[in-house]
Amino acid sequence: MAYLYIIQQISSVLVLLRFRSLYALLSIVFFAIIFIFKNDTYDLVSYTAIFASNASGYDKEPLFASFVRGINAFVADPRGALYVYQVLLLVLVSSIIIFFKNDRLLILSVLLSSVAVMLAVNNNLRQGTASILILVALLLYLKGYKKTSILLGLSATGFHLSTPFFLATIVGLGKIFKSMHPVYFSRKRLLMIRFYIVGFFLAILAGSLFTLILDYSRYFNYSGVIMTQGNERTPLALKVWLVFFALVVSEFILKLRSIDHDVDLLRFLRFSILSLVGVLSFSPNFDEIGSRILYFYFVLEMGLLALLISRRLYTTAFVIILSYAFATNVWNILGGL
Repeated sequence: MAYLYIIQQISSVLVLLRFRSLYALLSIVFFAIIFIFKNDTYDLVSYTAIFASNASGYDKEPLFASFVRGINAFVADPRGALYVYQVLLLVLVSSIIIFFKNDRLLILSVLLSSVAVMLAVNNNLRQGTASILILVALLLYLKGYKKTSILLGLSATGFHLSTPFFLATIVGLGKIFKSMHPVYFSRKRLLMIRFYIVGFFLAILAGSLFTLILDYSRYFNYSGVIMTQGNERTPLALKVWLVFFALVVSEFILKLRSIDHDVDLLRFLRFSILSLVGVLSFSPNFDEIGSRILYFYFVLEMGLLALLISRRLYTTAFVIILSYAFATNVWNILGGL
């Protein structure tokens, strides 16, 4: 299945060759084959047990527990119930295309092939659901539906205990971006590098403060946990460098110029999150914590991909999609090469 996933990403070259509809159809077919026929690995095995226990012990994540118990009321088989949850998560992901008027089929295909969705549906269901809800809430906010956005963002806390951290991060970075963007946008030659300098120094500050707030966060239990020793998982530092390389290439294609408010915001958010993970990667104590925060980077990048395609910035989108072919974490959950 990992080979099929790699082919799915490489086939995105069809976008550059103006066979966008063909790529969209192929990508969706590839995703369907992987989703239907892949074997359960890693967390999916645990989630089957969670459904079998009727989400016992997950009352601190009440919406997740409620969904599990609600599905179990109609589906007796735990794996069948888990499958229903996965489909509902895919419906949530697919709803993102509502925000766009053009290239909806292409955007849907890119969403389904993204690292964020592959990991969410096939591994980290709870954090995946919460993170994607935050992304949808952000898109709603950008469209002017502020009250609905706030309610949806708060609902994400019912699926994963790490959600308040990411909500606070998005709100804080969003306010900083809002205060900076009009100033720089008024200049004829805006370079995103100015935002990235700010994001980098904020990441250093946040990384320094992280140890102080760790005891009060959902990630306390992961402090000092290193899951890359003795198995096929990729060390955090290597993942950060690979992702950073793809980010740099995509930014150089955009010539570090401003596109518009929404695209620039997602670029700023993803860079800031990646910078934080980069800072954390210098300490082995944050190896697993950093990997879980890195997932949120991919969720933000999924939103950015949709925006890039809607702006017909296909070359930049292609570079990002192609980089996903080297996502070793996706390879692993699909059974490895």
